[in-house]
Amino acid sequence: FTATKTGSYTLIAADDDRRSTGNYNLFLAKMPHTATGEADGHGGPLSNGQTKTASITLGDMDLYTFRASQGSAISATMTMLSREWDFMGELELYDPTGRLIMSRYSSSVASFTLAAPMSGNYTLLAADVHRSSTGSYTVRVAGIAPPTTGTPEISIWYGTTELR
Repeated sequence: FTATKTGSYTLIAADDDRRSTGNYNLFLAKMPHTATGEADGHGGPLSNGQTKTASITLGDMDLYTFRASQGSAISATMTMLSREWDFMGELELYDPTGRLIMSRYSSSVASFTLAAPMSGNYTLLAADVHRSSTGSYTVRVAGIAPPTTGTPEISIWYGTTELR
């Protein structure tokens, strides 16, 4: 869902046949995401080549962020470590505008490589594709820009020169 206007929206949560009752959890994510880490300790900023281990609870989504330069080859991998029988790990990549640009899922290893369409902060979502199973996993990204400190006059990111 993409909001077309600023304001309040109503979200209705219901059973698929609208006849049953029960407890539920509601998970929402706003894209582009800002990397502060999730309440359960998962997600947050990723560095080039870094591997993080986390787990997905029922309906959970872990959000990771990183910076990439236009044209750099972003490579992301989600490897399942332990899981319920129907857990299918999913990786979704959102560009700096919040648009979904890549999605892959697998019961063992979900991965992709693509050229960054623009420079900026990207969001990587890790979840169960059906949002109905649990499991643990590792996530790793490579080919991304290193974090910057301050505002240098010239910064070199993987063979490219950017003048500021």
